[in-house]
Amino acid sequence: MKKYIILAVALFAMNSVSAQLFSSHREFNTFAEIYEQWNGIVLKAPKGYLDAGHDPFIWGPQSESKGRMSMAAHFYRMRLKSPDSQVMIIYPIESYFGVDSTEPDNQYNGVAEYLASAKGYQITRSAPDKSHGMMYAVLPEEANNDWVKYEGKNARKWFAAERVYVTHFELPKPFDGRYTHAMVVSMHNTKRRVYRVVCFMKSDDESLREQVFEELKGTIKLYDTSDKTYKHNYRGRQAVVLNFGNNFDFHYLPQPVSPFDMKAIKSLTDGGVEVRNLKNMGK
Repeated sequence: MKKYIILAVALFAMNSVSAQLFSSHREFNTFAEIYEQWNGIVLKAPKGYLDAGHDPFIWGPQSESKGRMSMAAHFYRMRLKSPDSQVMIIYPIESYFGVDSTEPDNQYNGVAEYLASAKGYQITRSAPDKSHGMMYAVLPEEANNDWVKYEGKNARKWFAAERVYVTHFELPKPFDGRYTHAMVVSMHNTKRRVYRVVCFMKSDDESLREQVFEELKGTIKLYDTSDKTYKHNYRGRQAVVLNFGNNFDFHYLPQPVSPFDMKAIKSLTDGGVEVRNLKNMGK
């Protein structure tokens, strides 16, 4: 009898731990499932990380410190935090559909604008991409020691990417009043997609940055195929809003926002479709 009681207790403990692990980033799992279905990019929560919010917002390195938006300001939604809350990772909003450069000699460095915004570097612009016309930020030579590029076998193994750019910098104003430094990781596949995340940290600790980068490896895979288009992205946006709503967080903006601007910003994040109409969305 005693043996059965011990076994029952052990099974209960295992189930409790499994349930806790599952629920610790359940929101992120839901978002990731939708994003993979409609965008073709695989997202997983780094081991041990916890849900930390799902409301959309705009952020850039200078967003809260000057009276104008940073040139690197982008929309984000999902947040994950490390078990000790030393790290916060933010992920692009569901409408994000980054497209990479198409020419090997005119490569898009996805961390350039973040770095220039944070450190005040004067950038130039590349020639227009011959395929889609985009012009990319080009950093001056003095910034070369502030970023690194990985490519080849490791980039493919870590993120199913051809190139990975990484930079880090001190924030002009701490994110959420706690995180003083940031690391940006940008993953690229030529002629296809770009995906990037921002990792906030409470200190300028090289060993912590290395740890976080290791934790990210394998959690983002650019398994992008040509059948994932802006049309698919739009349907994914609808599904995300249905699950998480569109309670836009305006407090990262650098100045008071008028009701008109609030409405315009929210329309960019809800796919232009009211939540009450999404329940009848076709497959």
